[in-house]
Amino acid sequence: MILRTLRRGFRLIAVATVAAGATGVAVVASAATDDAAAIDGFIAAQARRERGAEYREARKVATGSLTSDASATYTIVLYTIESQGGSNNHLQYLAVFARRGGSLAPVTHVEAGGKSGRAVDLAAIADRAIVLTTLDYAAKDPSCCPSIKGSTRFVLVGGVLREQPPRLKISPARRVAAPERSAATVLREGANIPTSGSMIMKSATGQPMSAKAASAHQHHHDADAFVREVTAACELRGLRLTEIRQQVLDLIASSEKPVKAYDLLDRLKDDRSNAAPPTVYRALDFLIDNGFIHKLQSINAYVSCHHPSVVHHVPFLICDVCESATEICDERVAKLLTDQAKTLGFRTREQTLEVHGVCKRCDNA
Repeated sequence: MILRTLRRGFRLIAVATVAAGATGVAVVASAATDDAAAIDGFIAAQARRERGAEYREARKVATGSLTSDASATYTIVLYTIESQGGSNNHLQYLAVFARRGGSLAPVTHVEAGGKSGRAVDLAAIADRAIVLTTLDYAAKDPSCCPSIKGSTRFVLVGGVLREQPPRLKISPARRVAAPERSAATVLREGANIPTSGSMIMKSATGQPMSAKAASAHQHHHDADAFVREVTAACELRGLRLTEIRQQVLDLIASSEKPVKAYDLLDRLKDDRSNAAPPTVYRALDFLIDNGFIHKLQSINAYVSCHHPSVVHHVPFLICDVCESATEICDERVAKLLTDQAKTLGFRTREQTLEVHGVCKRCDNA
């Protein structure tokens, strides 16, 4: 009975293809479009729940058998959701889809990696298991840079993905890096910047910078000078500016406007054909954690910091026409926000102030 139905179905498809020519191709293309739409919708709904966005270029899709029924083919998707709640976080998920009633539908999904956890990549579907390559953390690895290469397997058991063997999680305390501290910590210890109350800004030479001087400071950004300053800061703090970190830094510094992660990946692939999203994310995490670049949350893009040698909080003016971002160097803005928060009994951890509008050049165009 099943064979007769399959034969009948095949004959109908074959007749439609012969009679209509390209119609058969259109049917296949339509099915592929429907499958992509089902995956897109599932991931978009999860991203909304997490108040984040998918990093679309990091998505990987494969098909294969995950059960003893060889005729049951599953679609496996590895995807990344970033910027949850406006943070600099990102998480990697593994999802399984199956065909039900002719349509692709989600079966289950599980968190597989992410920032300060581990980086994973989809390697293969083999022996009814999903095989991932991993980069995990040694005891003293910084949050940006896991160093232990490995692999893991996920199997589908009772409609649920289970890792084999179960993952042994490393506690956050063990992941704190001894040599690579945050920019704020290094500067506070080296320049005696107070942890509360008014903040004394210091210039690259170590001299105090008044609020008036800070607000009057004009930016004439020189990409080469910026990179040299970051390189010097890394040497001073004992940080490793690896080749990939240097390349990402150069790309951001030379860009005339904020650059997105997938644009960085595309440019990296010109020299590194094997460049992958986790590679870019780890380099970005290092540069952000040490105060060398800023992430503009509202447009999910990255821009170089005009003062990589000092810890500071700055607002940005973002043009919605040309997408340029202007850094305003005035600590009075940050202090005003901090003071207002204190009056409400709110303890601030970080500030991100992004003002959208139209720049003078675009307004006069």
